[in-house]
Amino acid sequence: MIDASHVFTAMGVRDSRLLRLTPPPADNRPVIVGSDLHISMGAAEFAGVRTTSAALDIELTGAGATNGSIFFHAAGNWTLAGFKGMAHAELTQLAPAIWRMELQGRRRGEPQSVSLTADM
Repeated sequence: MIDASHVFTAMGVRDSRLLRLTPPPADNRPVIVGSDLHISMGAAEFAGVRTTSAALDIELTGAGATNGSIFFHAAGNWTLAGFKGMAHAELTQLAPAIWRMELQGRRRGEPQSVSLTADM
């Protein structure tokens, strides 16, 4: 949520920033809030996203960077259950209910996916 505490730093005259605003979740399911894998921040690099209150499964396309991160909002404690089509994936909690999933070595031409589960 953006409020008075959100600050944008100064930018040069030829610099640019792209900001994605994501609606808050309607229930307790996780919601992806962005990605730095592609300039579209989610429109090109995701082939499918399935969520429940206890699971987040993301299927990726080959679009975007080989290395990058997906950011999502989800209450509770989450664990990386598995990944395929990449060399490494790591999950880090950045703040309460804000998570970063770092992906490294995405392999073009192979199905790519990550699965997370909530600790119940």
